[in-house]
Amino acid sequence: MKNLVLNIIENDGCFIYVYNFISQLHTEKEELEKWGLVIDELIKRGQLIFISAQKKYLKEGVLQVENIVKFYEKLINSCYKKGYKKVIIYGIIDDFYNDKMDLDIIYEYHKKIKKFAKEKEIMIIKEYLIDNFTEEYFYRLVPLHDVFIIINNDSVNVFQIDNPNEIELFYKYLRILYLDKVELYKENKKLELLNELILDISYKHNSRHLLESALEKICKVVNADFGLIFTYLDTDFNLESIIKYNLPYEIDKYIANQTLDKNRFREEFKQGIKIYDDSQLENRLINQLGIKSLVKVPIGKDENNPIAFLILASYNNKQHFYHHMSFLKAIGNTILALLDKQKQIEKHQADLLRAEKFKTLGELAGGIAHDFNNILTTIIGLSQLLLYQVQDEKIKKNLEIIYNSALDGKAIVNRIQKITRKRVSSNKKAILLNSIVETSIDMARPKWKNIYDVKGREFTLVKELNSNSYIYCDVYEIREVILNIILNAVDAMEDGGKLTIRTYDKGNKAYVCIEDTGCGIPDEFKDKIFEPFFSTKESRGTGLGLSIAKNIISSYNGSIEVESKVGVGTKFIIAFNRYQKGGKYTDEDSILPKFNGLNVLIVDDKAHVAYSLKKMFRIIGIESDIETNSNNVLKRLSKKKYDIIVCDLAMPKMNGIRLSRQIKSIRKDLKIILMTGWPNDLDEQDLSEIEYIMHKPCTIKEVIKAIKSVIDKEKKLGGKENVVN
Repeated sequence: MKNLVLNIIENDGCFIYVYNFISQLHTEKEELEKWGLVIDELIKRGQLIFISAQKKYLKEGVLQVENIVKFYEKLINSCYKKGYKKVIIYGIIDDFYNDKMDLDIIYEYHKKIKKFAKEKEIMIIKEYLIDNFTEEYFYRLVPLHDVFIIINNDSVNVFQIDNPNEIELFYKYLRILYLDKVELYKENKKLELLNELILDISYKHNSRHLLESALEKICKVVNADFGLIFTYLDTDFNLESIIKYNLPYEIDKYIANQTLDKNRFREEFKQGIKIYDDSQLENRLINQLGIKSLVKVPIGKDENNPIAFLILASYNNKQHFYHHMSFLKAIGNTILALLDKQKQIEKHQADLLRAEKFKTLGELAGGIAHDFNNILTTIIGLSQLLLYQVQDEKIKKNLEIIYNSALDGKAIVNRIQKITRKRVSSNKKAILLNSIVETSIDMARPKWKNIYDVKGREFTLVKELNSNSYIYCDVYEIREVILNIILNAVDAMEDGGKLTIRTYDKGNKAYVCIEDTGCGIPDEFKDKIFEPFFSTKESRGTGLGLSIAKNIISSYNGSIEVESKVGVGTKFIIAFNRYQKGGKYTDEDSILPKFNGLNVLIVDDKAHVAYSLKKMFRIIGIESDIETNSNNVLKRLSKKKYDIIVCDLAMPKMNGIRLSRQIKSIRKDLKIILMTGWPNDLDEQDLSEIEYIMHKPCTIKEVIKAIKSVIDKEKKLGGKENVVN
């Protein structure tokens, strides 16, 4: 084969290799490189062509005979135009074809390919893996070939099919091979017995126990003296994951001192099952122990998804494992299947444990809320400070988006707190409906800019904001609803389109209408879109967005309706009760008060949280110091006089409650503001030494409110008068 391919290439010919599995492609490339061929250069010149049978031969899993012939006609003509007159096509016929065609179809396929080869004067070589086919299959196809080369272990026999003597001899030889397959069938009875034994232990506690039992039984079935399984986890081999059976002490000790090379194992994985006799076993220790034969069996779906390596050894003759080759291949597949089954069992056990864990969901939610609140405190605080300091309108616009997104995160945390049924503060106020819609559009803009600009799609936004109404609401909840519907509209218009957003007043209601020209919603789905976990986005959606939106709107005694037509688009209409009382309300006061002469100590184990608070205090005229270790607070109080302590509740070593008691024991006049990101209710007894509770994350407005609260209780604080300007 090597001489043939090299001769073709050297004489301006073309070699076409057809592969069924990617592992065959890797193996063939390695072989060609060993022959001295420069693969990339030959591919560029068109002298070396690799073809995937999966892509070119099949359509929806079915062999397309006519299409294959047309494809090769075009390909061979292309080779001839380039001046390559000698062409060889080489392919492997294995179990890839078994479930894709019956005998009649494959006979027709071979017949047409042979006719095509004669017309074009090209050579086609097919490699059959005889274990994958029945005797009838082979006998039917024999007349369609000119020459058969049978390789059986180390023997090679060539038969000319048009020679009567040789064809008779060929059939006899073939018959012997299939009689050998009968013997193999008897061997497979061992496998059935082994499968039954393994199935008995398939409900082991975990995968390791499963592999330990399986390895012992495999060794006994094939009469291996010892064995081991290297398990491949997290893209690396782990010495602790080695499964052993009857392993000699010397080898066990040797392995413990080795560093496993994952790349070497992956390369060996590509080679498939490999048997070594004592002449190939160069390891000194193996020779000393008298090991005559060793086999390596890769376990996995393919070389890109290795699971494990099975290694068996024998002190018997060199040929010990050759007799079990097919059995070992089957056992590798069996272990793979059993491991998959074990994973399902472990998943079921995990589901039971998960049900228990739901009992502590409230505590987990509280912990998540605390961690997020610490993060959001920094983002909200610093972005808000920058909004007061930055003059550039473009930068300011982006900062507003960051700030509003963080506030929406705060609202989501509040919802987690509501789930835990703990006390949370209400943030409802009267706000202009159009301002909520505008900020929602600004927050959605980066997504559609990314989608449509990158893909070069046309997109039009039409804004008709004609409402003059205020609504009384938690602005972050309503913005979440509007933003969710806008983003759904963008998802529905993958190829571009028009998004129309209108607001208007009618009677005692204020309306938001969001309309897209997307794919639309089928009639059978319209009644389901507001149900939890229902989604038309498949894996891209959770099915919770519209369900949450409906619940939010319903909590304000509003309504949300949908109109949609497939291929035309979708329209969502949201109605709110108009807020009648009060004047205009802005989202944030533009003029900040100044607090002069106050000294504040910020105590928080999270330095970034304390830093953002320090910046907030500075902008309202307050000087502050930071302490991240609660044990150091009393020492600092002895060195400097502070008017207010702003202290975190959850801290290591000493929490805010204990610290406040210690502070009050030496400074009764010192005002304490307790910060908390936890949703837990605090006992009245815990709050006895606290002047004010401030929930994280906090805005500048909430900081101002806290400062005013503690100083308003006593007009004269520490001898300072008129501290509020």
